[in-house]
Amino acid sequence: MIRKSVLLIILAVFPLISFAQREREVSGEYAYYAPLNITPNEALATAIEKAKIQALAEAFGTLIDMQSTSVIQNDNGKSNTNFFSLGESSVKGEWLGDTREPETEVKFDPGFMIAKAKVWGHAREIVSAPIEISAKLLKQTNGKHDEDQFRHGEQLYLSFKSPTKGYLAVYLMDGNGDAYCLLPYSEDEDGQFTVKANKSYILFSEDHAEKDEKCQEYDMTCEKEAAEQNMVYVVFSPNKFTKANDDESNKIIDVNGKPESLPRFLSYSDFQKWLMRCRRADKDMQVIIKPIVISKE
Repeated sequence: MIRKSVLLIILAVFPLISFAQREREVSGEYAYYAPLNITPNEALATAIEKAKIQALAEAFGTLIDMQSTSVIQNDNGKSNTNFFSLGESSVKGEWLGDTREPETEVKFDPGFMIAKAKVWGHAREIVSAPIEISAKLLKQTNGKHDEDQFRHGEQLYLSFKSPTKGYLAVYLMDGNGDAYCLLPYSEDEDGQFTVKANKSYILFSEDHAEKDEKCQEYDMTCEKEAAEQNMVYVVFSPNKFTKANDDESNKIIDVNGKPESLPRFLSYSDFQKWLMRCRRADKDMQVIIKPIVISKE
């Protein structure tokens, strides 16, 4: 009787062990040879993302589409992956969060600049296909194309659709290292934003908000003469989660001279810690990172 019980327990646990997702600390570095018609911040952002992909490729391997323009080289047993098109290539791992801030460096040579980045993070092996969601940044509510270039004063909208019911959060990371919570909206008291299955959303638009929804609209701003690079994080899960613990921003004066509040915010470090905790606890959570450039003109 005892032997049978033990055997049943072992058989019940074995599938969980067999299909468990591996998690590990990873690191990677990348040197991006960038043209001079982009800003150093844009080049560094690209180098950081490619360094993360390099780290994931070395830790878990790659999945390459037949039409991919990626090149994988093997040098003395160490893989070197060059991704010319991030949209057509994928790796068999996902970045859960940074364990320390990236180290970066920019050098200039005649005709181009070299942006170097080294990253450290916690990653997890991908063992199943994620839920296929659609998320696009828009300038107009009737826009169709995913935007990555904004001018000072232009509005930001998000088009979103999921085949399953779930929960959504959106953060904007600015150049000063602050993460602003765009969704859930500041006046939401439960810290969660629910999306329905198969429903097309236009978020950050009062005209498209549901009844009794405390919607907020957002204008892009650029306070510096040079263009600013920001990152938009779209966080989705079919499982319930709550936004990060954040603080109220100071009020500013808008173009009409009226006081206006910025979205609630937290530091880059605290945001990464929250994101890593959420992703380690929820294997179904997805994070889409969209770099955008905001210019004065």
